[in-house]
This record gives sequence, structure tokens and C-alpha cells, in this order.
Amino acid sequence: MNAMDGVPRRVEDLVFERRKPRELLNLTEERETPDPDFYAFGWGLVPGLTLRGDGDSRLGRALVLGLHSADEQPPGTDAIELEFDIDLGPDPDDYVAIMVPLPVFLAQRLPALLEQTEVDDVVLALCNPHRRIVTPPEGVAGVRLWWAEGDVESWFEAGRYVLTAERWHATSLQETHA
Repeated sequence: MNAMDGVPRRVEDLVFERRKPRELLNLTEERETPDPDFYAFGWGLVPGLTLRGDGDSRLGRALVLGLHSADEQPPGTDAIELEFDIDLGPDPDDYVAIMVPLPVFLAQRLPALLEQTEVDDVVLALCNPHRRIVTPPEGVAGVRLWWAEGDVESWFEAGRYVLTAERWHATSLQETHA
């Protein structure tokens, strides 16, 4: 069997697991600085979340999507390109990077996640150093989608989970009909 046989070929085949908040946000160990080598991804329900940037936004229980933007973004597009590093073996070099445009990922994965959860807020824990605009997918309604400009860092302070970035934006997801 070829190691590439286990590589996802479609967005819906990507393993995008639910994680506990501390694992999802890389808070399982005490650290004083961000960890630039953390590449895990997944989703989780995070209680007591503060988004800190040009102000603070305090959220209740939020659906947080832990994602990674590719270091090299494709020219000629405004969409953020996501990178999913898939482990293929015991050697650290045994991995493949799967690239997926954020709008495609959200359109294919967010509706099912929202069906499983009851939240008012969806937060993209996603670095956006190129400050690209995030366009919400069609067909979902009733929640706010939060996304950041700049790098996103995670912390746990005074009993609350905190995500920091230069600025946070919220877009209400409204039902659309074609």
C-alpha cells in the first residue's frame, strides 16, 4: 500500500475532529510566548471566549474552528488558502500538505458543524497576515462569523479563553436563497 493512498482527495474526506478547548487552542502546556510550530486543526465548543484586538468582545459558548493559513497565499485571489498538514507516518517528514480555499472549506463543512451545535458565534482561529476579507458561506443563518486580521494567538487568562489579533470582524450569517 502506498502512503499516498491515505491522502484525502475531497474536502469532506479531511479528518476535522472535535477537540477539547485546551488542545484545540494549544493550551495543554504552560507557555509564555506563542508556538509558531503548532499545526493541529479541528473544531471545538469553547466556553467563555474573549476576542482581543482593537477592543474586547466577550462571547459565551462559541464554535471555534482551528485552521491554518498557508504561508504562501496564491496571487490573484482574495480568498485565504488553508493548509492541512496530514501525517503519513512516524518520520516528521512523512506528511503531505493539502491546500483548500477557505470559502470552499466553510461551504462544505460549516453547515454540518452548525447542525451539531447550538451557538450564536463561530470563530475562525486562523491567522490572516495578508488581512484578506472573509466571505461567509451561503445557506447558513442565525450566527455571527468572527475572523481576524493579522496573526491569532491563544491564551488562558482569569478563567477565560482568549484569542488575540490586531482586529476582529463579525459578520452575521443570514439565510440566502438561490
